[in-house]
Amino acid sequence: MQRSTRARSPLIAALFCACPLIRIVRRREGSVTWMFEVYYLPPSDPAREERVTDVVARHGGRLDFREAPEVDGTHNVCLTYEFAELSRAEAAAGKLQAAGEYVEGPYQYT
Repeated sequence: MQRSTRARSPLIAALFCACPLIRIVRRREGSVTWMFEVYYLPPSDPAREERVTDVVARHGGRLDFREAPEVDGTHNVCLTYEFAELSRAEAAAGKLQAAGEYVEGPYQYT
């Protein structure tokens, strides 16, 4: 998966190196989709994830992948959301950031 050329923070770069994500991208030929990731510290918080997913759904996105923390709690929870339109992904990311969530992206799925 190719990402934006924008530099990532050292923390996020370390997370990607330590725990690569495997995603299955389902899309029609020729279509472009956009994604962003929401990270938070363990333990898992279903109520928080539901709130985040509700914001995303109101902007036309969907949960694409959820990476759970390790049993020993050494990795963050990572929620990956997919959108058909960049403007909607940007709006949802902005809303979540304003609510205090840590968001990386949006980036183009390729």
